[in-house]
Amino acid sequence: MAKVLSETGFAVTLVEDGSQAGMRRAIRAFGDELLKGGTGLFYYAGHGAQLAWRNYLIPVDAAIEKLEDMRERTVELAALLQGLHKASNPM
Repeated sequence: MAKVLSETGFAVTLVEDGSQAGMRRAIRAFGDELLKGGTGLFYYAGHGAQLAWRNYLIPVDAAIEKLEDMRERTVELAALLQGLHKASNPM
C-alpha cells in the first residue's frame, strides 16, 4: 500500500510493527503535517479493538492481560481523530 500511495503522489510515512510510542509519534506527526494543509490519508493494517464505545489501535508491544490494560497499552483512535479535526480539512 505504501508503494502504491507513493507512486500516486502521496508523501508516505511507513510504520511497520509499530510500538505504542512509535504509533503515537507517527499519529502526532501526521496531525502536524495536516495542519500545513493538503489532503491526508491514514491507512492502518493492524489489529484494533473496541471497548466501552472507544476504539483502540493495538501496537505490537501491547501486553493486554485484562480489560483495564486497553487504555494504558494501546493507542486510542481519538488521538488520530483529534488531529484530523484540528486540521479543519474540508475533505
